[in-house]
Amino acid sequence: MEQPSQREQYRDVHTDQACMNWLKSRGAIESPETDMRRVLSRARSCRWNEVEGELCLIKANAKEVRVPKPEDRLDLVKVCFPVRAV
Repeated sequence: MEQPSQREQYRDVHTDQACMNWLKSRGAIESPETDMRRVLSRARSCRWNEVEGELCLIKANAKEVRVPKPEDRLDLVKVCFPVRAV
């Protein structure tokens, strides 16, 4: 079982290097045994789009949704939910 500090370290899939490497290789590489449970669990709902060079989340209806990098998310939120002057 992973400790809380480990969970915090891998909170975002983009910062989980073992998972990103596994996704980019389409499962051709293996991570250390201690990481594989987390990687396989996380990768089950993700796919690396090689053409676009981005991570996609596979939703329950099999639709794929782009997962923006953490540094791009704040700008995305600002565009979707602009701050209105009061």
